[in-house]
This record gives sequence, structure tokens and C-alpha cells, in this order.
Amino acid sequence: MKSKFKNITPTAEAVRRLILCVIVILAITVSGNAQTDLKQEIDSLFAAGEFEQVELIMLRLGNEQGELTDAEFASMKTTAGFAMIMLDRETDARQYFREALAIDPNLTLDPVMISPKFRVVFDDVKAALQSVQAEPEKKIYRGARPSSHILNLILPGAGQLREGNLRGTVYLAAQAATLYLLIDQLDKTSDSRAFYLAQTERSAMARAYDDYNNDYKTAWKYGLLSGAVYFASQIDLACFHQPLAGEEHELSFFLLPAKDRLVFQVNW
Repeated sequence: MKSKFKNITPTAEAVRRLILCVIVILAITVSGNAQTDLKQEIDSLFAAGEFEQVELIMLRLGNEQGELTDAEFASMKTTAGFAMIMLDRETDARQYFREALAIDPNLTLDPVMISPKFRVVFDDVKAALQSVQAEPEKKIYRGARPSSHILNLILPGAGQLREGNLRGTVYLAAQAATLYLLIDQLDKTSDSRAFYLAQTERSAMARAYDDYNNDYKTAWKYGLLSGAVYFASQIDLACFHQPLAGEEHELSFFLLPAKDRLVFQVNW
């Protein structure tokens, strides 16, 4: 009775592909093991006091992390820093610590397992990096331009508008309103004064004088209000400032309130 199954003979091409896949898998496995062994080798060399060999491996490795995790690579950099301290090369140790913290900013050293000799330098480097990161960027400001100040002296609020500050519309409207009230009241005061001077009877003169006096005082109030708006507009523009753009080089100046004084700054 004949067998229903046929003998299957693999072709040479299939064999070559199979061998190639096996080689690739082995290479990947060996590479991963080599990376892990590299960290273990550095730890062993440091424990054996071979500090120069630790540095040599790190120099060969450079910044090529390969298959190493961030934690492993940062640990290797830290160990290299320890080796540099043992060689009395603190500057190089600080550089390795900075590189380790760049990989893992939250990296800390065990206060029980790690000698204070290492932790003092490491903590100093970490504190310096954190202070640089926490320091806010210092902004440079510019004030209103001289032409805006001149325009604002002529027409309160126009200087703010020229600098792009919409608060200038408030000053323009307030100045126009107070000037209108002042002029109107001065006209009324002039009429009441003329009426008062035209009176001949004592009783009529007293009533006319009271009207004139009230109009006179009201005119003064509107005048003071108009002046207050005018000076408020000038002070506001003097204190106006905004972040300086890189391309701006035009002359400007402003008052900057400090803790207990006003600081006058000029940019050009």
C-alpha cells in the first residue's frame, strides 16, 4: 500500500532564509545582553577600584544609549561620576552627574548606600541645575516713545492709542466730556456775572450774586476735574511699558514702580 504523504525537501533558498532569520535573532539577543553586561561590567570595575577602566568604557560609549533604558544609562553616568571623584577629578564628576540628571532629572542617591563623599557633589550639581530651571526669564521692557509723549501732551489719550493701548480712548472721552462741561459752565458763569452786575436793587443783587457764586464754584470743580484727567493721562503714559521686541531699537522711557520708589528707565 502506497503512502499518501510525499517527502518534502526544503530548497536551498528556504534554508538560507531560515539561517538568516536565526542570525538576526541571535544578533539582537546578543546586543541586548551586551548592553546589560556593559552596565554590570562598569559596576564591577568600580567595585574593583578600576576607575580608569570605567572612564574608558564611558568614553567609548559616548552618548550612544543603545538598548539601555534611561535608568540604566543614568546609573552608568552616575557611577562614572563616582569614579572621577575617586580619581580626584571633581570637574569631570560634575559633568557626568549633569549628564545623568539630564536623562533623569528626578535621580536621587540613597543616603544609606551611597557615601556622603559622592552625595555632596551630586546634590550640589542637582541643586544648581534646579535653580537655573526655576529662575524666571528676565524680561526687558520698553516705554512709550518721545513722540507719543508729545502727542499726549497735546491730546490726552492719543499717546496711549499710538502705543496700541486702548485705554487712551477712555482718556480722550473723559477729557472731551470734562472740557465740554467746563466751557459750558464758564459760559453760564459769564452770563450770571453780567446779570449780577446789571442789578440795581439790593435784594435782586443778593440773589444774582448767589447764582453767580454757585456758577463760579461749579466752573472751578469742572476745571479741576478736567485737569485731573489731563495729568492722569500723562502719568499713565509715563508708567506704560511692554516687553521689548528683538527688532525694536527706538528711544523710549518709562517709570517702573518698585517697592518704595519709582525707577526711571530709558531704552534706546
